[in-house]
Amino acid sequence: MKTTYKITAAAACLLAAWSCVQETDPATIDTSTRISLSKEIETFNADGKTESGKDAYEAIVTIVRGSDFEASDWEFEVTDPKGCATVERADITEQFLGSFPGDDCDVVKPGLRVTVEPNTEYRRSFDVIITADDGTAKTFTFTQLGEKADASVTSDTENIEFMAEGGDVTVLYESNMGDVFDYSISYGEGSSDWIEIAQDDNVGSVTLHASEWTDKLNPRTAVFTITVGSEETSAASLEIPVTQLAADEYYFMFGASVFGTPAENSFQMEKVETGIYAIDQYFTYDGEGNEILFTKNSRTVSYPYYALSADGTVTEISSEEIQIPEGPEIDIDGMRSLTVDFNAMTWEWERITNALSMPDELVAGYPTKDYVTSNGSYKTWMTVSLHWNGGDDLSPYKLGSGLVAGHQTGGYGNTGDAYLTDRNPDYDTEENGGSVKEVLDGSGRPLSETKGRLYSGYEAITCQPTGCLAYYDLHEFLTEEFVDAVGNTIPVPEGDQILKETLAALSDEAAEELYPQISAQIQGICPYGWHIANLQDWKDLFYAAYKAAEGGDYPIDESATHYSAFTSALTNVGAIMYDEDFGNYRTSGFKISERAEAFGFNIFCQGWRLRRTGYDYGPGDNDPRFYAIIPMRGKYTASKKAAWRVYTTGNGSITVDDGFDFGNGCGAAIRCVKNYKK
Repeated sequence: MKTTYKITAAAACLLAAWSCVQETDPATIDTSTRISLSKEIETFNADGKTESGKDAYEAIVTIVRGSDFEASDWEFEVTDPKGCATVERADITEQFLGSFPGDDCDVVKPGLRVTVEPNTEYRRSFDVIITADDGTAKTFTFTQLGEKADASVTSDTENIEFMAEGGDVTVLYESNMGDVFDYSISYGEGSSDWIEIAQDDNVGSVTLHASEWTDKLNPRTAVFTITVGSEETSAASLEIPVTQLAADEYYFMFGASVFGTPAENSFQMEKVETGIYAIDQYFTYDGEGNEILFTKNSRTVSYPYYALSADGTVTEISSEEIQIPEGPEIDIDGMRSLTVDFNAMTWEWERITNALSMPDELVAGYPTKDYVTSNGSYKTWMTVSLHWNGGDDLSPYKLGSGLVAGHQTGGYGNTGDAYLTDRNPDYDTEENGGSVKEVLDGSGRPLSETKGRLYSGYEAITCQPTGCLAYYDLHEFLTEEFVDAVGNTIPVPEGDQILKETLAALSDEAAEELYPQISAQIQGICPYGWHIANLQDWKDLFYAAYKAAEGGDYPIDESATHYSAFTSALTNVGAIMYDEDFGNYRTSGFKISERAEAFGFNIFCQGWRLRRTGYDYGPGDNDPRFYAIIPMRGKYTASKKAAWRVYTTGNGSITVDDGFDFGNGCGAAIRCVKNYKK
């Protein structure tokens, strides 16, 4: 068997002659003996072949001392517990390809030939120890896969936390090694022997008992390790960090208005200073007193426990005779930053929201509707696009832009970012300091005030006004872990992008588990308690459209209600969502369902605004369209920085894709959905 390598001509000659004279400072030469094999060791497969498909592993043994490639002879021995390998000394031929014609050469030198028997059991390994005649030795480890699966052990328990008083925690785990297991504890610095392991009757269950800890400042730590399998099979281990809290006071929050959280799943508050604790959490109106409760030092309810009162005080519930008071007023479900002073027995909170998001008092001016989802729940949508401009005090630019008629009304071409500091008033609307006229309705009122404005992606997410013109690549905001408007932590690996082709191969459940961004509730410029419609929201809306269109003039296929369908236009979905006025701005080809008015979603042809070309596809254009932003990163390359979008023309179809190019400053409509907690 011959192995071919490509090396430089000088190296080829060096190996062919096996010696070279080098003019080198002797002080820089490593004079120790080095032992190597001429190619990397390969893993053997269960059938006995190497991972490259060969019957044996062959390599020249090289013994080098200083610059001498024939420094010594060598011998070998094998440590093979399973008796699976045959190792023999052999002359190995290896061909080296030079950098220039005529430099190629074959080298025949002593080496090793290693073969293994087929393996019907578990992974196994053996060592080959090569020893030079001066006594220098080096061990080379070979591995062979087995037909049986390697050992594995998994658990839903990622970490264990004990209170200072100690107690029991049961860990459930799964393994493919049956009853071959072992448990061990390694303790952190300054502690030992404070955990007892009690093996449960059922395989896959173990209980840890922690003793009391009295240090008032420092927690103590350990690592609990579950090891399954053995050296005779294969082995795997799972390490679970263990922490015992210091002997201080801790408060845990639960209750009906903490979206129904029971005490055993309560949220630990952060200690600010002695007696004062804080937490950022999602609070909900529960209709029966807005109950927000606290336990001390434990996630179990015992007397005394505590309750927030509507008057800003904290009530101690010291016995069953003490009635839980009326809780805080909660006008809108949402994230709040709560601080409780258990010294003064008072509390205060403030909303976690965006400064320029749409004010509460304007919400009543928007029609809303509940749309059924495939799981039987409902989501509340604003049934017109957002038209909040940030208020009268904003200058020089508003949040977004009104609607503009016509086609390519003026853009900045490929001028890079210069337009951000050198705006051309010929391209902006009058509201944003320019000369471009907005489209008015029949009464002379800007059409955008009822049909919705256009917003850049930057404005939509950050609430920073730029008059619907901003370079925005989403990287800064949507590629790092963030907490959304209902307190969900959304892990987004850096550089991650979600492509429609990726979703096409996944079930809905798998897609949402793999990409939590799909259902992230990002408030942006929507009012407190609402969020920019995410991809899951749109998918759920399509389900409602599918049900509403059944038996009608433009039926919708059930496949349109799944992410996997988003690789192509969804037939007839747009027809049931159109505003009646959409048709007034089309010259031909408009399709609207007879059930669109009852469905009441009111899609209108706002069009879009691009940095390079200006306003396009808006009312009055020869091809008016609806575009809406979905705050989730899509295609992302050197030439395109895109988010997801939903758009429709007048032909009755609707398209959802990953190509909304924010690198081109795309501006589009925003639809808001009321927050929900699942």
